[in-house]
Amino acid sequence: MLPVVLYNAVLEQGSGTTVVLNKYDLDKDGAVDLVDLGVMLLYVGYTEADPDWSNPEKAKAKDKNGAGITAKRCDVNYDGLVDMLDLTELIANFD
Repeated sequence: MLPVVLYNAVLEQGSGTTVVLNKYDLDKDGAVDLVDLGVMLLYVGYTEADPDWSNPEKAKAKDKNGAGITAKRCDVNYDGLVDMLDLTELIANFD
């Protein structure tokens, strides 16, 4: 199931609950901070053409629940690549 994207949040469904998450909180720890920036920096230059774009098993980092943080999750403006625009948007939404 694809997430439903709101202004700056994502609805995730699972086990009978729906949780609203800030899409910039890449590690799902409740804060948009330097950890999220560090994760995004791991993927700068990745595009949706990269074979590991959305493969959580090949992720370079994990969120607080142990799930892989993929390049696709770091593409916060949904343009198919992780670049300066994503970094700028993430920094603008720091807590």
